[in-house]
Amino acid sequence: MVHDNMLRHIPDEQTYYLGGYVARPVYNASSQQVADLKTGDPLPDYPWVIGSAEFWSPEGGHHVVAHASLNLKTGKLTGTITVTNYVRATGFKSGTLFIPVNAAGD
Repeated sequence: MVHDNMLRHIPDEQTYYLGGYVARPVYNASSQQVADLKTGDPLPDYPWVIGSAEFWSPEGGHHVVAHASLNLKTGKLTGTITVTNYVRATGFKSGTLFIPVNAAGD
């Protein structure tokens, strides 16, 4: 592949697609044009696919964040999910209102 005016080796098909490359029309080049290109380092492979998502509940109060990574060489999937629940005092009419303070009472 020609990348940044250099010939670069692509280690595998997934590196091609995960690197954001797309098929383009093929152009004919003379052997001299190809010979004039410098050879660059191979493109680094992409052994990982990483994804993340975030969700806020429509009514508020719940927040979920998820991160995952898939090792394309081994098939190992790892991830974390963090769930946060918030207590809202909106629409408070009666009872006891709890206001958290720090140890100094601020």
